[in-house]
Amino acid sequence: MDPSVQELIAAAGQRRGTDDMLGLKLPRLFLQAGLVEPEIAFIHPVYLRGERKRLWEYSFLEASPHFVRSGLTNEAEVGRLSAELAMVAADETISVAQGRMPVTWARKPR
Repeated sequence: MDPSVQELIAAAGQRRGTDDMLGLKLPRLFLQAGLVEPEIAFIHPVYLRGERKRLWEYSFLEASPHFVRSGLTNEAEVGRLSAELAMVAADETISVAQGRMPVTWARKPR
């Protein structure tokens, strides 16, 4: 089975040791640091047209040399996935969303 763009991005992040779920863990980390009343909200932009809709296409193209070098995929697969992303960007009936971005805040105790 060929990997999806999302699977390639997740695999690359795991290899780098990044934690894609850190934002969701911040309220607990804030409490552990002595802050009180943590809150969380989400920003989740969605696009139907325009340059911003090409975020995933551009991000994938920029990261694709790393994916190939690290053995996660090959040039042929990069070409196929890039073409799919370009087709999605051109189709105004398909929405493209950025990753959900958690915003977290808390206050110092009195």
